[in-house]
Amino acid sequence: TIGRVIKNYDNGDDPNSNLLEMFSKGKRVTLGTVEFTINKHTKLTLLFKLKKGVSAKDTTAVITVMISNKTLPDDVKKLKCHIGVFCPEINFWNTSNLNVSKTPYAIPLCNASEMNGLDSFEWKVFVKAKF
Repeated sequence: TIGRVIKNYDNGDDPNSNLLEMFSKGKRVTLGTVEFTINKHTKLTLLFKLKKGVSAKDTTAVITVMISNKTLPDDVKKLKCHIGVFCPEINFWNTSNLNVSKTPYAIPLCNASEMNGLDSFEWKVFVKAKF
């Protein structure tokens, strides 16, 4: 389980601390990672990012997920996952069953305009994997 509050943090001149501004401009915001141990020697890391729209004119908020390991064992190509997402500020939730690979997979959420005007909002991600 991961969660990240999207807001503009007062962190000096670091442009990466202005998460709300980055999201509003359509840039990706990293939500975090979840790590699974497949066997004693293999760990898979799932990387989650939030973005407003897949294209410039698209206003759908999406969370992308992918396996971020540089290399994968020969017997692992995908990870079957049940993923739930929740944003309490706009009372939005969704669940998806999908096969996660090294290619980013976009989970459509809601229209990004639902988050306009908020000083901050939080996305919580719940993951259950089968191996």
